[in-house]
Amino acid sequence: MDQPINNPDKDITLPAETRRKRRLFAIYWLSAGLQSLVMIWLSLDTPSEPGRQLIFGLSPARLLLILVLLGSFFVFAGLLGRSLYSPAWLGSLVERLENRFHTTRQRTWLVVLSAAGAYLFAYLSLLAPEVNEPFAQAYFLRLRPLLSLISGLCLQTLVLYPLYWREQFRHFYQRQRFFLRLAGGIYLFFLGIWWLVSRTRLGISPETFGWNDLGVQITELQLLLVWLAGLVWIWLAFRQVEVKARWLVWLTARQRRLDLAISLVIYLTAVFVWLATPMPPNWFVSTPRPPNYAQYPNSDALIYDSTGQSLLVGAGLNSLNEPFTRRPAYTAFLALLNALGDQSYEQVAVLQVLVLAFFPVLVFWITRLLHSRTAGVMAAALIIVREHNAILLADSVTISNSRILMADVPTATGIALFILLILTWLRQPSRRRRFIFLAGGVLGVLILIRPEAGIVFPAALVMIVPLLWKHKSLAAQGIGLLLLGTVLFVSPWVARNYLKYGQVFLDSPIFRAELVVQRYSASPDAVDNQFLPGETQQEYVERATETTAEFIQENPATVTRFIANHFLNSNLQLVLMYPTTYRGFDSTLSFLGHGEFDRYWFDCCSTLGYVRRLPFRQDWQGELLQQSILPLALNLGFLAAGLAVAWRTGRLAGLLPLTVLMAYIAMHALFRNSGGRYILPVDWISIVYFSLGLATLTLEVIRRLSRRGMPVLALPHIL
Repeated sequence: MDQPINNPDKDITLPAETRRKRRLFAIYWLSAGLQSLVMIWLSLDTPSEPGRQLIFGLSPARLLLILVLLGSFFVFAGLLGRSLYSPAWLGSLVERLENRFHTTRQRTWLVVLSAAGAYLFAYLSLLAPEVNEPFAQAYFLRLRPLLSLISGLCLQTLVLYPLYWREQFRHFYQRQRFFLRLAGGIYLFFLGIWWLVSRTRLGISPETFGWNDLGVQITELQLLLVWLAGLVWIWLAFRQVEVKARWLVWLTARQRRLDLAISLVIYLTAVFVWLATPMPPNWFVSTPRPPNYAQYPNSDALIYDSTGQSLLVGAGLNSLNEPFTRRPAYTAFLALLNALGDQSYEQVAVLQVLVLAFFPVLVFWITRLLHSRTAGVMAAALIIVREHNAILLADSVTISNSRILMADVPTATGIALFILLILTWLRQPSRRRRFIFLAGGVLGVLILIRPEAGIVFPAALVMIVPLLWKHKSLAAQGIGLLLLGTVLFVSPWVARNYLKYGQVFLDSPIFRAELVVQRYSASPDAVDNQFLPGETQQEYVERATETTAEFIQENPATVTRFIANHFLNSNLQLVLMYPTTYRGFDSTLSFLGHGEFDRYWFDCCSTLGYVRRLPFRQDWQGELLQQSILPLALNLGFLAAGLAVAWRTGRLAGLLPLTVLMAYIAMHALFRNSGGRYILPVDWISIVYFSLGLATLTLEVIRRLSRRGMPVLALPHIL
């Protein structure tokens, strides 16, 4: 051990590494002292409550706060002075610190607690000026300088870690270099997009047509429960190693058996939660009225249900007030449900839930293939709680759900099945040809539910071709089987239309040309897209094509702007669906002031209270609450980590869901649609990558904190 040195100038005789660490401590104390001074200045600059000044115009509460901050300044100044003039004491402190944090587990605790403290207290500091309840507002504003100081101290401790334990951090960085660089690059790209949005107002400037508000969101308490569900799975994986119960040994003996058991739990949970959630009357379901006080479908749901009813009465698939049948596959499905459900809306909704409850199961399998069961459990749980919110808020947020007779959730389920089949085939393309053929059949069903879902085909090709570039025969076989499965399912309906109308089409003989004319015009709400007297369908399509081409040529800037505007609106909603505020802190403190439990529950824990707290609806134009800044930054971090993990484990295959998501959003942007119901069939893909990021960071922290190795059941899988 180094000999005590009374003269700091002789510090140059110590080893360079020791001198470096001592300088870091001196900088640490200096920075902490300066932060204390800044917080004291902010406290003095804030006016005290009128009529409560005690000394120097300060109220007792503010005076106490300044004394605490002043005390912290003197403590840090004393530590700085002693570290400069008593190297022996500082050397002893360095030795005790290294003895205390000599293991990876102990240093991980330091990093986790410092990061959590910096984030939490910074959030509370940003929240303070936005608290409205007078009792809580007074406390938050008074404590804001102290909250900022604690956050700053935690942050500088976090910064100190890689500088102090340089070798350990270098080893960690070398091991995770690829992931950290990729995730960091993606995160910077996200920040660049956000900067672009703030500068150009693209994505936050509402359009007059096709602009849907944000759909349902996931609350902070629900995300916490989902994360705890992931932790429970990890705990069970640890217990599986220790406990040798016969049933557990049988369950975990085979991977497929365990996955089926998890799938069953997810399915039953989805059925129970979705059916137990009360659904209020809404735009798509009427209010019960005399004489039978039953619910009936309304709006688009009425069109789909009446089409199914026409099939049941022997009139074929004929849509209400529509010249041609819409959504033939889904309306035939509704006909079957009505036949089984005795024409009762409630029973039909229950039967539909029993089918659509496979949706979170499919999401589990996709996420498991991309990473791990831990991520799969989290993703499935997020799907379940978000659908719970969609049912619960059906009268407040105009969006589809599993108990409404709409095609959106069935389309999402079909797209999830399509992606799962493609991913399964890509694992062994030479031996699993049946999966790509089945994917083609699923695509055919999707096209007959929503024709725009056909965009998933070119999105899949974008991934299949480069993945199998060195095996061109396998790629050709796969694409051929995919097309064959699609044609076999779609061709009977096309043939039916040809025999009935003498034309080849899916749902419109003019290929929705009237929609294109409407969207590519200066005033979509006022455009006249009707047939001219004596005009044939072919002539109408030709005229619509010419009109659209002329508009694009004459208004290239307008067209580019509204496409980019809609595209970014949809992408922003993919981020805003996650928690952007934490209500428990201010609502709990407010409860101490007003003492009303019902009000506390609404402010703290209710889903509707969460929606009303945030400004992201009703023509939101980009304004952000201060309290939303850090949660948004954290959510972007999880998404960036999830995308990096998907690339690391699956390369291009890991980005197949992302390609489908972006293709679907871009296709709707071309037709001047975005957000809300328009992206419901694919917005769940964002949840997949969010869960990948959350699970990856959770597993890494647990791995570093655990005294044992990670159990196999919780580890990531390589695609």
